[in-house]
Amino acid sequence: MTKIKLCGMMRDEDIKAANAAEPDYIGFIFADFDRHYLTREKAADLKKLLDPSILAVGAFVDAPVEMVIERLNSGLIDVAQLHGKEDHAYVQKVKEETGKTVLKSMGVTGPESIAEILQSNADFILLDTPGGCTGKQFDWSLLKNINRPFFLAGGLNEENVQEAVKKFHPYAVDISSGAETNKQKDPEKMKRLVQLVRGTDTYKEEK
Repeated sequence: MTKIKLCGMMRDEDIKAANAAEPDYIGFIFADFDRHYLTREKAADLKKLLDPSILAVGAFVDAPVEMVIERLNSGLIDVAQLHGKEDHAYVQKVKEETGKTVLKSMGVTGPESIAEILQSNADFILLDTPGGCTGKQFDWSLLKNINRPFFLAGGLNEENVQEAVKKFHPYAVDISSGAETNKQKDPEKMKRLVQLVRGTDTYKEEK
């Protein structure tokens, strides 16, 4: 069954809504240019509120490798998501020194970007629209040659997430702006998205 990650948690209310929606993963963003940026201190406060059954993913862009390792080994996050130019050696160091799961993200621009990300030594790859958190969908026709488990991101929302799951069977879908209203996490959207991905009857009845 496809898993779901709700990214861009920022407030106590977001974590409470996530606990109620029960996704498989939530995401903290540690890139200071992103509007969802969290300090380490705020992420720690939010992690204390998070249901232990939900894994916390930390998203980094070309951060010092020691920072990623520390946040994994301290238990602040459970999974590292790398969005920059982190090479094989960087990924391997994180894996060896933490024993934790590493995702490597790629902004999909064409077949060449798919070929590049498929060579990653990360545990999973994440396919996204260039720039990340844009709310825009990339060309899904490029997904036909993926031969390893992947996370799918980029413009996913209530209208298209079921299509994505049915067509491409990603290991997980990663949703941020699609779970928001007025740039804030929307508890009802979060709940419905989880239900849609998991194909529950609850959502059908509510509709």
